[in-house]
Amino acid sequence: VLGQLTFHSGCVAQVKTGEGKTLINTLLAFILLMQGLRVHIISSSENLSIRDQEIAEKLFSKFQIQTAHICEQHPKEEKFLKRVIYGRVHD
Repeated sequence: VLGQLTFHSGCVAQVKTGEGKTLINTLLAFILLMQGLRVHIISSSENLSIRDQEIAEKLFSKFQIQTAHICEQHPKEEKFLKRVIYGRVHD
C-alpha cells in the first residue's frame, strides 16, 4: 500500500500472485476515498474484477461507500456514479 501511495512521485509497486493484491487494492482505495477521491480499480480479467468488487463491498458498505463493477456488455449508467468502480482493462 505504501508503495502505491508514492505513485505520484514516479514509483510503481508490483505484487506477485498470492501476495494479496485484493487486500492491497482495497486498503489503497479506502485511503484514497478518505481523501475525497473516486477510485477505479482495473484488473486483467472479468472474474477477478467481479470477485474483488464483491469482497471489497463488504468493507466499503460499512462506511456507506458504494461500489460497482462494469464487467458487462452494456453497464448501466448508475454504476459509473459509484465511488469505487471495478473493471477490466478494456472496460
